[in-house]
Amino acid sequence: MMNKSIISSALIVHLSMMGASIAFIQTVHAEGALASAFNRPIHNTAHSAFERTNVTTSTQSWFDTLMLSFEQLPQIQAQMSLKRQALLKLSAADNAIYNPELGVDYQHAPEDDTFTIALSQTIDWSDKRGAAIRLAQLESEITLSEVAVERSQILSKQLLAIVALQQNQTLFAFNQQQFDLARAQLALAEQRVEVGDIAMVELQLMRLDVANNAAALALAEQALLVAETEVYTLLGHESVPNITLNSLIELTLSQRVTPELPALKTAYQQVMLARLQVNQLKADLSADPSISLSAEREGSDNKWGLGVSIPLTVRNNYHDSFAAANESIAIAEQSYLATEKALHQQWQLFTRAIPRLLTRYQDWQQLVEQSGQEATALISGQWQTGDISTSDYLQSQRQMSTSFVAGVNLEANLYQHWLTWMGDSGQLEQVLQQHFMTNKSATTDALAD
Repeated sequence: MMNKSIISSALIVHLSMMGASIAFIQTVHAEGALASAFNRPIHNTAHSAFERTNVTTSTQSWFDTLMLSFEQLPQIQAQMSLKRQALLKLSAADNAIYNPELGVDYQHAPEDDTFTIALSQTIDWSDKRGAAIRLAQLESEITLSEVAVERSQILSKQLLAIVALQQNQTLFAFNQQQFDLARAQLALAEQRVEVGDIAMVELQLMRLDVANNAAALALAEQALLVAETEVYTLLGHESVPNITLNSLIELTLSQRVTPELPALKTAYQQVMLARLQVNQLKADLSADPSISLSAEREGSDNKWGLGVSIPLTVRNNYHDSFAAANESIAIAEQSYLATEKALHQQWQLFTRAIPRLLTRYQDWQQLVEQSGQEATALISGQWQTGDISTSDYLQSQRQMSTSFVAGVNLEANLYQHWLTWMGDSGQLEQVLQQHFMTNKSATTDALAD
């Protein structure tokens, strides 16, 4: 009974937390727009205290906004019903297994009529009720675990879609900028051809460059439309927060593959469930005795009776049913091992990929992002003054464009690896909640000081 109370309390807490989180989000919702995640480094320690406070407040804002809409999703609302259902099943399992039976009999005879009334009660000798309670407790725990994993997976899909949208927004803006620059340079090339500064073939190269940029812009626009549609489908509305995950890309936040890992915990609980189901089957198929008490009046005579009946498992001892139930244990164990192996391989990929991606991204920031704009302006000026040829100018432009796009894809790939693992392993929501609650406390302390 104590364990049942603990599980019931856990379910009630989970049900109340989901409603309380919405009220909390509405209370602490911060104002202000966010800068794009692709316009600043992953790790930047040069912020002042005031700048760090602003970043934290903005970060808290997008997370609160996202979670406010997240709780309203139909699949999340369905999880609320699942938790309530588990709570009701747990309560139902604590009810008595057998109800008493009341029997009334009347017999008419030429001399004396016979009236009989009997009350019988089957005794839960095999503890069917206890087995049902234990099974309901575990099923409730499995429901909580599965809901936690599913919430992280849904949240991961949303964040991945938003990251992809921000990536495509950045690429579209970059391609628009390149297209505008190419058209401006083409106009200048036409003027230079008129004065004989460059040859006609160089003008044709500039026109081809404009055409290539126009095609790239069109493709970037189509990719942006697809990304927007995906985000709107997953979020259920068109209000998309601009997210920043810079401070979260760390290996230390991720839990290793242990039985306590949320995604693996559910598989382990399925093994325990299969074992409990065998025990419940044994209890359900066990013979429980029935005790009956009867009163009979035959003519002027009163009679009392006491009876005991015990079912005999002679024609069917349920051996095959027990054997089939035991096989389900082996199936659950093998499923657990397969899940553990798959998660371990995913964890190994995660631990190898993230450090390398971080290093490569930081290298890209130092080599390309910081000097890209200066190099673009310098090369453009050299071409206008005739210091470099048109072909060299166009080749340099393509090289810088390729480098920029590679960096944007690299950052998106970094986020994708982190979000995929954290979502599939069931850790994402918990990590985000802990991180942003800590940041909120730090922001409050900083403002108080």
